[in-house]
Amino acid sequence: MKRNVIVSIMATGLALLPFASANAFETAQGVTATPITAVPFVITTSGNYYLPANITTALPTGSAITVEASEVTIDLNGRSLINTASTNQANGIFVLDQVDVTIQNGDIVGFGIGVYFSPNSADN
Repeated sequence: MKRNVIVSIMATGLALLPFASANAFETAQGVTATPITAVPFVITTSGNYYLPANITTALPTGSAITVEASEVTIDLNGRSLINTASTNQANGIFVLDQVDVTIQNGDIVGFGIGVYFSPNSADN
């Protein structure tokens, strides 16, 4: 009987595993992070952001993600930001005059420019 209870608990835990993976960045890093679930997405507050799943867009121009705040980390979380537009004049991630911005752990595909850093006047 005890063995059946343990097996049942383990099976329940494994069944819930896909739901836990959406917040894997928060749990693994031990910090609070904001999910980016759709684009275009504008970041105006310092902090941590992540992709809980691949994001596909058909953005002909502009930027999928625009960063308008300093001290930002974007963890692509092993995912991809993909553009399928027939023209590739869009930016994957556009960092507008900010400092201390980190982009890590993923792929940016099909954009004219994957990551575009606009220079900060303090860095000139």
